[in-house]
Amino acid sequence: MKLKYLLYSLFALYLIPLIGCEKDPGEGGTATITGKLFVKNFDDEDGTFIDEYFAQNKQVYIIYGDGTIPDDDVRTGFDGSYEFNYLYKGQYIIFAYSECDNNLPECPSGEKPIMDTIQINQKGETYEVPTITVFE
Repeated sequence: MKLKYLLYSLFALYLIPLIGCEKDPGEGGTATITGKLFVKNFDDEDGTFIDEYFAQNKQVYIIYGDGTIPDDDVRTGFDGSYEFNYLYKGQYIIFAYSECDNNLPECPSGEKPIMDTIQINQKGETYEVPTITVFE
């Protein structure tokens, strides 16, 4: 009889972490976020349009949950595509840096983040971010 209670107790202790654990946004899950990064290139001297293309080998960043600093980054492929894999359910911010007018008071560094927020609701799903357009 004591063995039966011992086995029930061990089984209950085993189930508690499985039932009571809600994973925070971040790595370790089965969802994926994908997207593309597009560049519009302007002449810095006179502001005229030069060309536009999908960004190659540019960094794209991700923030997990409601954080404020990047948790990870990837580089774009030859066609401007990027991918963040193995994510849990939750909210994510995807961003890349774009040049801005140095004369603007809200952009003293000359760069600003272009952001998009994605909510992952299902395990194993792929979520596509609308194309992020940056200026160079």
